[in-house]
Amino acid sequence: MKLTLTPGDVGHAFPTGDLFRRLVVVAEAIGDDWTVIGEDSRELRRRFEVRTMASGHLGRHMVGDDRVGVGAATPVTLDLGEQARGRAIAWRLEYQRVEHPLGGDGSAAVLAGSTVVTQGLIPATLENP
Repeated sequence: MKLTLTPGDVGHAFPTGDLFRRLVVVAEAIGDDWTVIGEDSRELRRRFEVRTMASGHLGRHMVGDDRVGVGAATPVTLDLGEQARGRAIAWRLEYQRVEHPLGGDGSAAVLAGSTVVTQGLIPATLENP
């Protein structure tokens, strides 16, 4: 499943603010009895490594940023598996505030909160996903 997020009239990257805010794009293929038969998600966020700074102290150094940017579209590809073909797809965009990142890459985290920004349902068609 391929989709593109566009920033519209936002004048800055989204989400903005401190280091620990991210968007999560989630898609779920829905079976006949409304069970999830395939799912995938992708985090859009700043990515950091812990490095030794010039002062000798450890600090976070940004090594990547795939947030929705100013004037630029952000392509997102999700793999729902072959079982999703021809099925309805439920999707949502979540804004998350991370309380504490876990592990080295920050993908696992303790969340302080999560808000669904928007969501929808793509009807079943032969072209899905």
